[in-house]
Amino acid sequence: MTAIPRATIAWAQGRLGEVADGILGPDTHAALLDWGYENEAPLPEFWVEMPPERLLACYLQVEARAAGQDPGPVDGWYGPRTAAALAGMGGPVPWRGAAEPMAPWAMGDAAARLGCEEAALRAVWQVECGGRPFQADGSLTRRFEPHHMPGAASSWRDSLAIGPAERERQFLAAHARDPEAALRATSWGGPQIMGFNARAAGFATATAMVEAMAAGEGAHLDAFVGFVRSQGLTAVLRARDWRQFARRYNGSGQVDIYAGRMHDVYRGLAAGV
Repeated sequence: MTAIPRATIAWAQGRLGEVADGILGPDTHAALLDWGYENEAPLPEFWVEMPPERLLACYLQVEARAAGQDPGPVDGWYGPRTAAALAGMGGPVPWRGAAEPMAPWAMGDAAARLGCEEAALRAVWQVECGGRPFQADGSLTRRFEPHHMPGAASSWRDSLAIGPAERERQFLAAHARDPEAALRATSWGGPQIMGFNARAAGFATATAMVEAMAAGEGAHLDAFVGFVRSQGLTAVLRARDWRQFARRYNGSGQVDIYAGRMHDVYRGLAAGV
């Protein structure tokens, strides 16, 4: 069984009237047992003997079914199908969180930590995701790259041809099949860091990085600073070597385009335009 994310536990606790701390402790277990005695019909025969995490999975599956989603059988096993059903009913997903804004001083502080001009940092930031850490619905800015999924036969050129709606559809389908792999195959937040670079950015997994970024924009800067340092890009950013930065940050595709944009944005910022 896939571990139930803390955000999902907290979401369920809120619906159960418990403190939404994301910790599956005795109080939450007791609330689940109370719920179970009131809703025994759809539950497995020995539900009362289930460990708390499996009982919570049953609760999530029943709730998803009640909302018209298909989480699969109510069996107490949390996996991609249940996660997809919760997402379909507007439930918790790693890329939705508090979306706290960046502190006014944060960009300058990050530039100081890297020893670079703030204008250079802002130029990279704006080019990498248009200056938008979150989408209009409050979820993380993201771009799914299907050619990075395990076993994919497509290339980055194929990915360029996919429109936004189709890209999101493919992302949600991939996340339903393999959540961590889909998050790893997606670029995230303000700095558009690929999920497979989560460790380089200072996080144990792609899921951990996405959840931190969803909570607030400050984590985007922390991830960016960590990634730049781990990749030896500090000196490149200080020197404003846009082509080298674009090549090493984004890969070999479209280096001149990204470098040109960074150069133009930097000139405008440095000139106060």
